[in-house]
Amino acid sequence: MQQFELGLKDNREIRYTQFLLFSILLNITLFSWLLLMAIHLTALTTGIIFSIAMLIIHVAKKWDKLNFTPHYYLIILIICWLLASEWIPALLNLIFIFSANYLLKKISISVDNTAIVIHSFPKKIFAWQDADNVLLKDGIMTIDLLNNKIFQLTVDDNIVNENDFNNFCRDQILQHRSINKQNDNFA
Repeated sequence: MQQFELGLKDNREIRYTQFLLFSILLNITLFSWLLLMAIHLTALTTGIIFSIAMLIIHVAKKWDKLNFTPHYYLIILIICWLLASEWIPALLNLIFIFSANYLLKKISISVDNTAIVIHSFPKKIFAWQDADNVLLKDGIMTIDLLNNKIFQLTVDDNIVNENDFNNFCRDQILQHRSINKQNDNFA
C-alpha cells in the first residue's frame, strides 16, 4: 500500500506571535490599571515588571536565544493574577495557553489508497470516489472534487516526487470510478 505524507505551509505562527504581543500589552494594561487602584501591590508590581520585560524581549526577538517559551511567561502571569485574586485574567491567560497548542500544531495531508485526509481541526476526509482530480505541481496541491469544490494547499516540504504522486492519485481516481460504475450497473 503506497502512502504519501505532506506537510502544509501556514501562517499560524505569525498569528500566534501577534496574539502573544496583544496578550502582553493587555496584561500590562490590566496590571497598570489595578496598580493605580492600589489593590494587591506586590503581585501586581511583579506582574507589570515581568510583562514589560517580556515585551522588551519579544520586541528584541530574543526568545530563541533565551530558550524561553511564551508558555512559561503566561504561567508566571497566571500565578501573578491568582496572587492578586483576579480570576478572570488568570482564566483568559490559561485559555490562551491551550489555544496556542492548537495554533502551533503542524497541519499535514495523508494520501493513501483509501482517502485523502487533511489533519487539521476538524479533520477533513475526502474519499477517492468524491475526487475529480488531485494534482501536485510546484509545491501546490490541488484537490478538485466532483461537487465543484476546489482546495488548493501550499505544501511545506516537497520531498515527494510530483510525478509519482500525480500518477498514484490519477490511478486511485480511475480505480474508484470504475468501482462506482460497476456498482451502478448492479443497482
